[in-house]
Amino acid sequence: TVMRGRVKDAKILARAFAKLFQESKPAPIRGEEVICGLPDIHAYTHIFWLHDASPKTIFESVVATIPIAPEDLMYRSRTERLDARGARVLVYAASREVVQEWTQFFESIHRTVLFFDSEVFARMRTIF
Repeated sequence: TVMRGRVKDAKILARAFAKLFQESKPAPIRGEEVICGLPDIHAYTHIFWLHDASPKTIFESVVATIPIAPEDLMYRSRTERLDARGARVLVYAASREVVQEWTQFFESIHRTVLFFDSEVFARMRTIF
């Protein structure tokens, strides 16, 4: 089972996924690779406007904004240079512990997580 976006009983959850994969229509899901959407409660997105979009400045901005301890923080950023005044930086962040938990769960059912996605990024791909 899952509670507040965290795996609580991996055995029950594994049985539910096995049933889902087997009973999927129009055909059972046979692939070994998955794209995992982290629960919103554990995924953070933020847009920064920065004059200096260096990796150090981005990291400092993420740490100051995202409520995850720096040692547990995982993030990806995308920088779009707007003009000489600065850049827009989109950040997707999550807890390393939560990402590892979901990665280990999918590995336990013989699936490989290709990447972690979010609803925000899915919408952006649709629009742009």
